[in-house]
Amino acid sequence: MRLKSLLLCVLVLSAPVHAQARSGDIVFVSNRDGSDDIMFMRANGDSARNLTHPHEGHDLYPAWSPGCKEIVFQSDRTGTAAIYVMSSNGQSLRRVTRESLPELRPSWSPDGKFILFGRSVDSTTDEIARVRSDGSQLLVLTHRRAAYGSPSMSPDGKRIAFHSNMDSVVSIYVAPSSGGEPVRLTNAPRANAEPAWSPDGSMLAFTSFRNGRPDIYTINADGTGERRLTDDPATDYHPSWTGDGRIVFHTSRTGNAEIFSMRSDGTDLRNLTNNSATDLLPSACRF
Repeated sequence: MRLKSLLLCVLVLSAPVHAQARSGDIVFVSNRDGSDDIMFMRANGDSARNLTHPHEGHDLYPAWSPGCKEIVFQSDRTGTAAIYVMSSNGQSLRRVTRESLPELRPSWSPDGKFILFGRSVDSTTDEIARVRSDGSQLLVLTHRRAAYGSPSMSPDGKRIAFHSNMDSVVSIYVAPSSGGEPVRLTNAPRANAEPAWSPDGSMLAFTSFRNGRPDIYTINADGTGERRLTDDPATDYHPSWTGDGRIVFHTSRTGNAEIFSMRSDGTDLRNLTNNSATDLLPSACRF
């Protein structure tokens, strides 16, 4: 009995210990271990570790929960893309949705009770839906036939930003969370997509293809003050805000997709990952 107790203590002490998530920590997608996995790193790029390897299929679009205790993401590991949630250390994996339609690009409500995501109805139509984090109370939020994607709820929970082609060109829209007519914020000849709320809810960062390649822009929540942050021949995509107002995104400016960060005015560019693999779709923890 004593020997068994000693062996148990050795196993416990030798098990990997993962520190609690801190504001600024980043989860992202990488194929550095041979498949599309969800990975974690500190705000400065240190302590990278794989949270979901090994698995079948592709794990994509991770997003931190409020308080950063859980991570939601999409995965087609069982066939059709569905929504999954796991703890911040990659444990306690659970499948949230079990519909037959592909479910994509999830995000959290600011109180952590709901998960928003896009559902692909057919080749030309998507819809935005909401479900409780335990998988109950599925509710479709859009009813006009169009393509919708990347729903993101404002920090006060009153508005939902998303992109849609309801007016022909894919643009950024904001609609009341309680229901109501969406307001178009961007008006460009080419697509604008992937909106992300600033921590105080005053601005949105997004990706724009108006110059023939994707760049990062910001715009005030009322549609004024549009500003271009990146201007590089490379691909700059998928912005996410940190708690202190920086923006993380992925870019191909080093030759392959890597995670960078910058200030909200586009200055102080920092390279956070640097390897031969593809690192993309970052989400920053913020308290």
